[in-house]
Amino acid sequence: MITAIVLLSHGTRDTAGVSEFHRFCDEVNRVILARSPQFGLAPGELCVERAFLELCDPDVPTTLAACAEAGVERVVLVPLLLFEAGHAKQDIPGLIDQARRSGVHLPVDVVPPIGQDEVFIEVAAARVQAVVMAGDGQFAHAGARLPTGVQGHNVVANDGAALLFVGRGGTDPAARADALAVAAAVAAVVARTSGIGNWASAFLAGPGPDVHAAARELLARSSRLQRVVALPYLWFTGRLVRALHGQLLGALPDGVCLTMADHLGCHPGLVERVACRALAFAFGSGRPGQELVATTVRSKWDE
Repeated sequence: MITAIVLLSHGTRDTAGVSEFHRFCDEVNRVILARSPQFGLAPGELCVERAFLELCDPDVPTTLAACAEAGVERVVLVPLLLFEAGHAKQDIPGLIDQARRSGVHLPVDVVPPIGQDEVFIEVAAARVQAVVMAGDGQFAHAGARLPTGVQGHNVVANDGAALLFVGRGGTDPAARADALAVAAAVAAVVARTSGIGNWASAFLAGPGPDVHAAARELLARSSRLQRVVALPYLWFTGRLVRALHGQLLGALPDGVCLTMADHLGCHPGLVERVACRALAFAFGSGRPGQELVATTVRSKWDE
């Protein structure tokens, strides 16, 4: 049986965001094909394709039709979505139904969105830790704990800094609850590794809080606030990532410095996690893959 793993992105008109998605897919494809013999797959029994929900080509019905024409007998659809909201609950089933109405009757299994995933939380915290450790002395203070494997001091409170977790947001209650849980988990790791205990979450859409309300929350908690590290919990670059810096500068008063951590992007740990989730969902248990990815993320902290 020939199986196609289809990596599915939201889609964007931003060329840099599309390019980053394709780079991510190239890396996932490399890992999947390298690991496929572990699942007893012979060459030619597995391929990796890509599609977009909207704004870009190919869309889901077009990709499914191409898979059927190429002799694929089963599709595993892997949405590169952080949380299970409207796209996962309504749009993806609707697009699969649209393909079936047009005569494509492949079996399609859909991998759930990422949700509260330990590896994504670790990578997000690593993005923050990277700018903390590269700081100009206000962050890399004498008491900051260094990453695993590096000799350093015990962590101490860093009262002059704060973390601002920024998610995409939306109106789905379950997705919002997941996003808030991820924000709290990332903040807990950041507090352990950098001493930054003051944190707040903001969302770019939905009922909020928006970045202005979150900034006011951070300021209300600390009269000594000197710097804010903003973490865009967004997968790929694009208009939202680039606009965030300006929004935050407008939300923070003079005298409070802003440092932007990287968005999630093509971090090797995320590449491995997505590849192993797809293989495990399609062909077997996820435990070996999960252990492998956790090791990969820890090794990046050690570099």
